[in-house]
Amino acid sequence: MAKNHQINFKLTETEGSVIFDKLKNEETQIVFTRVFEEITEFDSVLIDEDDFVLVSPSSRDINNQEKYIDISELANESFILLNEQTNLYKPVINLFEKSGITPDIFYKGNRFDLISEMVAEGMGLSIVPRKIAESMTSNKIKIIDIIDSPQSRLGFFKNKNFRQDNIDQFWNEIKEYELQ
Repeated sequence: MAKNHQINFKLTETEGSVIFDKLKNEETQIVFTRVFEEITEFDSVLIDEDDFVLVSPSSRDINNQEKYIDISELANESFILLNEQTNLYKPVINLFEKSGITPDIFYKGNRFDLISEMVAEGMGLSIVPRKIAESMTSNKIKIIDIIDSPQSRLGFFKNKNFRQDNIDQFWNEIKEYELQ
């Protein structure tokens, strides 16, 4: 039997740096976000996994056509990165630090489309989650896997004690898509 539920939502976009504060303060009931470690303070339904990749202009031969690249090979490159207000900045910086290099950051922003255009024009390289890179539909960029890339999970989170019929109904529906 097909389910035919109607649940109305008010969607709000916010930066990753404050998303869990809004959930904790009950300014919002459910969030969808990317996490890099286990979050036990809230109920969660994790639905997908992701890793980081290097995004390069397709005209550049960064790694001699190899499938993977080590971040340490990029010590002399300029980078176009997502900024500190996103939860994607710190894992990239940690990746550089782990490799013992200080990146030359040409630009930091929060718009994936602008970063993609800048990379396509040869203004620098970027490191973004694979799912974001794959959405950058341009034949002017290429995606290169990174050795020892940070892993993340995408999922829904809610306050453990928050109860409301429509929220509980939605929560039960999305549990069907949880990673096993």
